[in-house]
Amino acid sequence: MIVYFWHDLVAIVKAVVNGLVKKAPFADPTARLGWLILAATIPAGLAGLLLKNSVESAFRSPRITALFMFVTAALLVMAERVGKRTRTLDTLNWKDAIWIGVFQAIAIFPEYRVQVQPSAVE
Repeated sequence: MIVYFWHDLVAIVKAVVNGLVKKAPFADPTARLGWLILAATIPAGLAGLLLKNSVESAFRSPRITALFMFVTAALLVMAERVGKRTRTLDTLNWKDAIWIGVFQAIAIFPEYRVQVQPSAVE
């Protein structure tokens, strides 16, 4: 992801730094996007810190893992069908960024089992 979005990430970081230096952190749309991305990472970071032990113990059960995978798939299908796709980045606000972060935090749950648990082959 970092390699693919490298140019975008560099542009965002430069815009954020320039905005801070000029004491106008939200004047540039690219800097604003950087701040919104930062805001969206807060819920996932908090979930990771606060729920680490609970998530680890929950994913020891293949049934719970399957349930989370199913729920994630259902949410993705629902978002694909219901999503309007009529908004632009200019219309996003802090509340939207936090909601995106909340759903990122929820999305961590099925992935956590896949990344943490060793495979049966090993």
